[in-house]
Amino acid sequence: MTNNGITRRALIAGGLGVAATGLLASCSTVTRSTDVKAINQAVTLPDYVPWAGGPAPAFPKTSALMPSAFRKIPATLVPTDGKPGDGSTVHGSVPTNSPVPPSKGSNPYWQGLDQRMGIDLDLTITPNADFGNKFATQVAGDTLGDVFTVFGSFPYLPQFLEAKAADLSPHLSGSGVRDYPYLANLPTASCAAPSSPAASTASPSRADR
Repeated sequence: MTNNGITRRALIAGGLGVAATGLLASCSTVTRSTDVKAINQAVTLPDYVPWAGGPAPAFPKTSALMPSAFRKIPATLVPTDGKPGDGSTVHGSVPTNSPVPPSKGSNPYWQGLDQRMGIDLDLTITPNADFGNKFATQVAGDTLGDVFTVFGSFPYLPQFLEAKAADLSPHLSGSGVRDYPYLANLPTASCAAPSSPAASTASPSRADR
């Protein structure tokens, strides 16, 4: 299924995240500006539309960046409307601070996640301490997959994302995010660049092509 030209699978990729280390710092062919604030100046941040279909939280949010909270899992849960995936395989690479979980074949939670998402999630999960080397190897071999995790930052991160990631701004900027109510539930302030005092200078997430 598509919506405004982007597939649900691409949005899943966007939700899972993007990543990087100092791999491109010595690249002599990079010419684009590294001024992230200037690059993102023309981008309109996503609208914020709180989702009102769920149970009332025990602790409603009191700050733009603070999520509402619950004391326990609500007695009545609200199921999502259908599955976001189309049954295809999504390859990805992520770090973990926890022990690496069992492989999918012996992991009921992972199998259930596939069923709920409507995808075949093929993840390479690497201990956090080893992820920098793993990421460098994947970049060198062009095996990052559909989704990957940005681990740290480096001088040419904008160029790296431009080369390896899909720009979701045309689909999620401003009112465009309203087509995806769960993403619209994320406060606009959460999309602001950490180094920027003004939310208007940040860009929506990018997902790997």
